[in-house]
Amino acid sequence: VLLKPLFPSHRMALSKTVKSLDDLIFGLENTLGVPHWDFAAALAERQAATKGKGGAKGKQAATAKPKGDAPKAAAQPKADAPKADAPKAEPKPKAEGKKGGGGGGGKAAAAEPDVPDVCRLDMRVGRIIDAQKHPDADSLYLERIDVGEAEPRQVLSGLAGKIPLEEMQNRMVITLCNLKPVAMRGLKSYAMIFCASSDDGTTVQLVEPPAGVAPGEVLSVEGMPALQPDKELNPKKKVFERVQPELLTSDKCIAQYAGKNLMTSKGPCFVKSLTGAKIK
Repeated sequence: VLLKPLFPSHRMALSKTVKSLDDLIFGLENTLGVPHWDFAAALAERQAATKGKGGAKGKQAATAKPKGDAPKAAAQPKADAPKADAPKAEPKPKAEGKKGGGGGGGKAAAAEPDVPDVCRLDMRVGRIIDAQKHPDADSLYLERIDVGEAEPRQVLSGLAGKIPLEEMQNRMVITLCNLKPVAMRGLKSYAMIFCASSDDGTTVQLVEPPAGVAPGEVLSVEGMPALQPDKELNPKKKVFERVQPELLTSDKCIAQYAGKNLMTSKGPCFVKSLTGAKIK
């Protein structure tokens, strides 16, 4: 209808009406947040096209179509958006299922024992069969220690220059036997000897068992459950690192954990004279 020729008076009245409608539409578009379509300008273009030839009408109609279709084109991505997102949500249940299947067993296998950390240490009485200086390190001793097994364990200790070598021979000591073996200057150490040290490190004394205790005897902690040692302490779990600050000598030179004596079948372990000293 708008493309038919109109009398001048009719066109003026229609233009005013269209302008009012355009203002109303603009207000609604602004409220809804959609792009503005200039209806009055479109009408003016259509009216101008009627003055031309018939072919011009077809051209103007083709020009007007994109404007009429513009809102639809803008709306299409919004309607299609959920379809595009749907495939992304599908892999999530599969991924979670894989984690649940593979991870569940791993977590169960890696569960921490429900015992105090100190009870996870394999603390045993040992006897140093012989000790010598490390061939490539002045600060290390190389010992062979009987810890009640078929063969003695090779142990490296940083006691050279702190305890005379002659005092290390045939000595009864307390060992930690489930640390991960560690290489020191080309040789591996398979246990650790417990020693007490003064704050400045100048005085170091071996922790010893009472007389009459056989090599291989497992210690206990007074008032605590029997030891349930890990086969090998995982260095990443820092079990010994959590225990060590509580290993101290008492005012009577008794080796203790958190104030509780480290015991053998013959009585508590001890040091010669250091009190309140850290054991490591």
